[in-house]
Amino acid sequence: MIKLYDFLPCPFGQKVRVVLAEKGLSYELAPIDIAQGEQRKRDFLRLNPFGRVPVLVDEDVTIYDSTIIAEYLEDEYPEPPLLPPVGSSALRVDGRADEKRKCSRRDPRAASATDGRSDADVSKS
Repeated sequence: MIKLYDFLPCPFGQKVRVVLAEKGLSYELAPIDIAQGEQRKRDFLRLNPFGRVPVLVDEDVTIYDSTIIAEYLEDEYPEPPLLPPVGSSALRVDGRADEKRKCSRRDPRAASATDGRSDADVSKS
């Protein structure tokens, strides 16, 4: 059974819920009230050490980040397809990295804006 930890007003969780609905997948919703700080509780931090929603647990697999969750669901539950076929989520990652390189070549500010850091590093600063 799929379990989704989510804060209902969160747009990232909404994206995951749309993917689940479009694929016709049933899931258990575990609401996390970030206004009450539930995302900082030890049990939740075991699921996502960054303390962010959404988090999806599918049997023994735990995934956080709405885009990665959507790609996982596409790979594990391919029908109906919601993303263009590319072979696997690893190829999608390569495609995003390639697009980022192309953008940085067109706009030198895009490359210097992060000082060579990844998106995850930039979001921490």
